[in-house]
Amino acid sequence: MSGKLSWPKQGGVMKFENAAVSDLSIVEALLAPGEWLAITMRDGRQVGTRRKVISKDGKTMRQTVTSFAPDGKPIEQVEVYDRQ
Repeated sequence: MSGKLSWPKQGGVMKFENAAVSDLSIVEALLAPGEWLAITMRDGRQVGTRRKVISKDGKTMRQTVTSFAPDGKPIEQVEVYDRQ
């Protein structure tokens, strides 16, 4: 699966350009410069959160993603991205 996502710089609704994820909506709030909180909804029900923090030098993004496994147990994963 491939697609394109558009994340608004100042917060708002994320846009998908991929029909495979049309049942998802994500609303993102800018908490502070370089820090966002995104709430993921599927069919009107919250299914996850994503907290993104960009380093002051703009070279690293750390995301803490919370969602649920198929058995309903919560999952938390930390993703770290370095700008190439």
